[in-house]
Amino acid sequence: MIDTHCHLSYGPLFDQIDAVLQRAQAVGVRHIISIGTRLDDCLRTLDLSRRFAQVSAAVGIHPHYAAEVSDDELERVAAMFSDPDVIAAGEMGLDYHYDFSPRQPQRKAFQRQLAAATASGKPVILHCREAVDDALAILADQIIDSLSQPYTIDNSRVVIGASVGIAIAPDNGVTSEALIRNADTAMYHAKA
Repeated sequence: MIDTHCHLSYGPLFDQIDAVLQRAQAVGVRHIISIGTRLDDCLRTLDLSRRFAQVSAAVGIHPHYAAEVSDDELERVAAMFSDPDVIAAGEMGLDYHYDFSPRQPQRKAFQRQLAAATASGKPVILHCREAVDDALAILADQIIDSLSQPYTIDNSRVVIGASVGIAIAPDNGVTSEALIRNADTAMYHAKA
C-alpha cells in the first residue's frame, strides 16, 4: 500500500518520524509520498525523502500560504521541481473555501508553479476547493492547449492525460483521493 498524500514534515509527525514510519510499515504502508506546502516545509520534506527510502517528496506552495510567500521563495520551490529526488510538484492550486490567502496571490502562486512544473515535466498535485472555474481557466491557459493527449470536461470531473495529469472533483463536498499511476504519465483520479 502507498500513502499518496501526507505531510510528514509537520510538527508531531516530523518530531517522531522513526516511530511514524515504523507504524506505517506495521500496517502495510510500504511507501509514502510526503508533500511540502511552504519553503521550509519543502526543504524538510526533501530531506526526509533522502533519509528514508520509503518516503518520496513532492514540493510546492499550498494556496493557504500564497500571500506569505515571497517571489524568491516561489523561485526556490519551483527550482526544486527539477530535483531528481522530487517526484511531483505541489501541492498547489486554489482554495476559495477558507480564503486564508487572498485570491489574487493564490492565482499568482498557482500560475508560477504550474509553469515551472510544466517546464520540469513533473506531475502536479492539485489542491482545488470551491475554485474549479478559476483552476480550469489557469489550466487552460497554461497546460491544456499544449497537450498532445486528450482531455475531457463534464459536470462531474476533469481528466487530463499528460505528464502533468490532473482530475478535479466537483465542489459538492466530495473528498478526492489522488493516486499516482507512474512518474511519467501521472494521473490523479478523483472519486466522484
